[in-house]
Amino acid sequence: MKISKKITYFLAKISVTTLCFVYIFNNINFSEVLNASKDINYRLIMWAVFVLIIQVFLASYRWFIINKHISVTFTKFRQLLRYVWIGLFFNQVLPSSVGGDFIRGYYLCKFHQVKTSEAIFSVFIDRVIGLLALLFLSTIALQLLPKEVSNKFPILDYFFLSWLFIFILINIDKWEFLNKHIFTKLRKYLTYFVLLREMLYETLIGVFNFIISMFIHVLTIIVFFIISLAMGIEIKLLDLFIVIPFAILLMALPLSFAGWGIREGIIVFGFNLFGLPSHLSLTLSLIYGFLVLAVSLFGAMVWIKFNKNE
Repeated sequence: MKISKKITYFLAKISVTTLCFVYIFNNINFSEVLNASKDINYRLIMWAVFVLIIQVFLASYRWFIINKHISVTFTKFRQLLRYVWIGLFFNQVLPSSVGGDFIRGYYLCKFHQVKTSEAIFSVFIDRVIGLLALLFLSTIALQLLPKEVSNKFPILDYFFLSWLFIFILINIDKWEFLNKHIFTKLRKYLTYFVLLREMLYETLIGVFNFIISMFIHVLTIIVFFIISLAMGIEIKLLDLFIVIPFAILLMALPLSFAGWGIREGIIVFGFNLFGLPSHLSLTLSLIYGFLVLAVSLFGAMVWIKFNKNE
């Protein structure tokens, strides 16, 4: 039964990705996409790859700090870097958007004798802080939308509701009525939310990790900017700052295979609002996706070597 559910889930995500691309290519001439990708400055593309690699190191360092804070001190940065890179690869090839997170937690338990609860909490905190930073960046981006766009798509209220929901979850132990009557099913996860609050509110480590997460997402915007320069198209950095956080945020939702299709749809739609032709937006997004996949392949090599040495 569980296997059939996993297969159904996998097929559903493949279907979403396929439908997104079918819709996109029904409205965009694929030959224009190919032409837009011909005259690319590959030296700049290599710089984009370099920035993506920096992101992997920063994400590993953020996780390293979190592990030290929760007393998982016998993991070295080099080991966590290896696990993060392997996780990046599995996030690209597994149907679940948290497949890489499972791999990271699994390696902590198997090779470092970390308790399952500590491993789950370690990965949970790392993922949540990254998502909070992304949500914060997206909220700022909303304030920068032109009035004619924000009036047409009033989504700011939904973001404020998201922040309210997060605030309630983080402070769930202080809300006796909610804790008793509404969030009973979440009670076993209460410790995670309490420790998350302590890290975010009461330690400089939480603030530092939040800043690192913000910088990681800003680097994604820079990667898109470098790719646009490599393609020879003019996109304002402010426009990238508005569109890209939304694309990354929606990619995090478990709707499509590794975010493919969803990312392209949001980027094409978003940059159309600023006058960029659809085929250029699509090419920009596809190149970014292939570069992330290329960087993640190093994680595959690390995984193969790691298993041989096991």
